[in-house]
Amino acid sequence: VDLNHEPNHEPCRSSTGYVSPTLQLLREEGVEILAVGVSVDQAEIEEFFRCIVQDFDTQFFLASDFSALDSLSQNVGDLICSDVSLIINEVGLLQNCTGAGETLYFIELYNAGIGVDLQNFRFEGLINFDITQPTFVDQGQYWVISTYDMSLIDQDVCRGCGQD
Repeated sequence: VDLNHEPNHEPCRSSTGYVSPTLQLLREEGVEILAVGVSVDQAEIEEFFRCIVQDFDTQFFLASDFSALDSLSQNVGDLICSDVSLIINEVGLLQNCTGAGETLYFIELYNAGIGVDLQNFRFEGLINFDITQPTFVDQGQYWVISTYDMSLIDQDVCRGCGQD
């Protein structure tokens, strides 16, 4: 295998310390990167794969050939399919809940799985909302995103909202 092929075509090279702008950006954004080497030797692993992942022992997988990829699916799946089970439980609107004729739009999330941090989640559409701070929702908890400050809702006016 020629390790001197087209320079800077790879995400990184251990021998030169090169890291592509794309790999740098992914790391800055906190993206977890997994790498799978198919039919590669130790020199290729050291040069091109060790520098891609942050934790080589848990994020690099080796397959002897493409038919061996199936046997890796459980290991890779365990990393990318955790026990997070965040459910959009309810999407709705409440009319005139401020006593001033305004409509309140909301999204209610329910966490049926393990605790999760919603930081960097983004909602677009009925409600546009970016979660920029650490926001932990433990198992069994609900979390509501609203177009209105929920503390200002007139509970007497709102009682029975949405029911005709």
